Amino acid sequence: MSTKKYLIDTLKATEKSEFDAIVKTYLGEVYGYRRIVNTDGVNDAGIDIKIFDIVGVKNQYQLTIQKSETTAEKSAFEKKLFEDVAKAKVNYLDNNYSNVLYFFYSHPLTNKVIHDYKAKALRDYGISLIIIEAKQIAEEAGEYLQLLNEIVSTNDIKDVLKTENLFPKDDKNLVFDLLSFGQASDFRLQIIEAYILRQVHLKKEMSKKEIIDICEEQFKSQENKVFYDKLFARLQSESKLIFRGDKFELTDKESKKISGLIGQNEVEEATFINSLEGILKKNNQEDNIEEYLTWLKKVYITNFNSDISEILSEGSKDLSSISREFLQFLTSKGFEESEAKEIAKELFSVCKQNTYLQKFCAAKVFNETTSIKNIERYINTKKRIFVDTQIILYALCYYYNAKSEFSNYFYLTTKSLLNFTSKNKTRLYLPNLYLWEAQSHLREALNLIPFTNLPNFEKLGRSRNVFYNFFLSERESHSSGLSYKDFFNKLGFREYDKFSKHNSLIKKYISELGIEVVEIDNQFYDIEEPKKIIQAILYDDNKFKSKFGLNNDAIILEYFANGDVDVHPLQPLLLSWDKVLFKSQKEYFKRNPASERWFLLTPERFIDQYSLLQFTIDSETVTNEILAFLSNDLIKGTHSLLDSITHILNPTEEVGLQYANRLSEIRDNEIHRLKEYSITLPEDVEGEAVIDDLMYNLTSYYRENKDVFEDFKKVFENIDLLDEVMQIIKQAIEEIYTNKRLDDAIVNDFDKLIVKSKK
Repeated sequence: MSTKKYLIDTLKATEKSEFDAIVKTYLGEVYGYRRIVNTDGVNDAGIDIKIFDIVGVKNQYQLTIQKSETTAEKSAFEKKLFEDVAKAKVNYLDNNYSNVLYFFYSHPLTNKVIHDYKAKALRDYGISLIIIEAKQIAEEAGEYLQLLNEIVSTNDIKDVLKTENLFPKDDKNLVFDLLSFGQASDFRLQIIEAYILRQVHLKKEMSKKEIIDICEEQFKSQENKVFYDKLFARLQSESKLIFRGDKFELTDKESKKISGLIGQNEVEEATFINSLEGILKKNNQEDNIEEYLTWLKKVYITNFNSDISEILSEGSKDLSSISREFLQFLTSKGFEESEAKEIAKELFSVCKQNTYLQKFCAAKVFNETTSIKNIERYINTKKRIFVDTQIILYALCYYYNAKSEFSNYFYLTTKSLLNFTSKNKTRLYLPNLYLWEAQSHLREALNLIPFTNLPNFEKLGRSRNVFYNFFLSERESHSSGLSYKDFFNKLGFREYDKFSKHNSLIKKYISELGIEVVEIDNQFYDIEEPKKIIQAILYDDNKFKSKFGLNNDAIILEYFANGDVDVHPLQPLLLSWDKVLFKSQKEYFKRNPASERWFLLTPERFIDQYSLLQFTIDSETVTNEILAFLSNDLIKGTHSLLDSITHILNPTEEVGLQYANRLSEIRDNEIHRLKEYSITLPEDVEGEAVIDDLMYNLTSYYRENKDVFEDFKKVFENIDLLDEVMQIIKQAIEEIYTNKRLDDAIVNDFDKLIVKSKK
């Protein structure tokens, strides 16, 4: 629950006397009125509040806590409202009041309803109606501390804050919450300024010597007299500090500003705890709130917990393991795995809506690990940031429609990355090897065009292809008749264009997004060792890469480890989601300890790390990664029947059409059985159905040898073999469900079919 929503809910629950006090505070804080009298009663003549601050002006004020949620309640509320409007008209005509009526309401109203009420009041009664309802009051409370305190005092929120062991006060880095006040471009000055302002706020007044002493103790640094003289002079010129006698004090404006921030922080804390308690109560876990908070803190602290002075030296932190541990914790509480995932999603959604936990953990890590001078040194060190193929694919989707509603984790993170680098004027670089991989993925997307015309196309299942999935989202979002082919035509990509034209267009589009292609000399590097490293990891992880992709990654390992300053004048940093590459880099460094070190991060980790340096934690990236893991969205190696058959079938020909239809029937039947729970998908299967993995592994095996693959394709061009092929595939599927693994016998069966097809 967000803070604003919490305040709205609190307003909705107020009693009449409580709302009276809130309205009085609102008028005092927002409008600056001081002489406010509550006149509500039986004979109030339609005036609930009188203001005596403005001589000669008699505005009218009414308030109510009457509900308007049901049809009956709304009808009763409207009756009350326009009775008050009618009284206001009488007061205007007969009692020398203005025709302005301020109407305070403790419940939220939509903008349209407010507009309709105001129009009717002016049209039918000649009254200028100003409605100040719960949403507006909650919005204003973000800026006015007294108003905020008045609202929360009606609830038990202060009791929540007394629970010291949930968020120990000693752990809170208040400088973190105050950083928004520092405007200095130098990061060190920004932190020191924020710290000084908070200390003066706590102690009310401090001498120059006292401030210097606590700064030197806190930051373990010795600064000369000139540094502090300039600092104090600037804080005074910016109207943050004033000097009275021999002491510094905050200006009234700055004091109010900081008090408001701290008050807001307390509300965010209590709101977060209340939201957490709500989920735990629903699952009979409220007595374990401290244990749950410990785990949530662990997730976020694990993400941020690296020495900021060496912020990229340890590579990327994979949240999958910590998320799995959290799920294991939930199952230890008696929940089934499916229940645990749903509860985890709810908990992380609360963290996403209310960023208090993220700020708390980031502040804690910063407080424990930071060396100010090392941070300053790091920020001033430029690094060259490279991206890999997958980021480029989603970047092209972003280029197509920057306002797309494509709800895909990788797309949303790429969008965040591009916005982040644009805002920070940071250029990205793409190795030309990955440009060719992007072009290859595009070619595979174009190969899907004829399949989209099949009547049973939907039964073939989803695709792993980024462009195809993005197209489906665009078509659904805009309810348009956009065809798959027209989608590519809008970008200038056509089926039969040369590779060079596709590459040229991709380079043009990503260049406009701030991504530059870097040429790598493929012949310069000996890639046998890195290839063996990658192949071993692929084997252990039961993963597959094409020879093209394998060679490219091997070249990248050698390229980034090249210590020649002419090749890498700046230390390279690669952004990627490829877990195999992360493991390969670690093994490569182990075998080559003298090689040049380079950095490898996921895009979201990169955003978090750089944001942490600026203390502007992105509320989306960490929680989204966790939610994506729980939704299995991060498993990007998912196999797809549709992607596999594009390499072997031509649906525009009768034979290809028949094979495609029969395969779609097999898959549709399997999906139906899975939904009925008559069969259970084996644990190691990555696709939605066994046939997805089966066809992926089969086509991948034969694609390793170009000549053999052509022979394999000929099997699917032979109508006489149709029934036999389908029977082999069905038997292989049943074998996987029985023995939980793929039997190599299917390769022998297809080898025999290849021999048959040649006769």
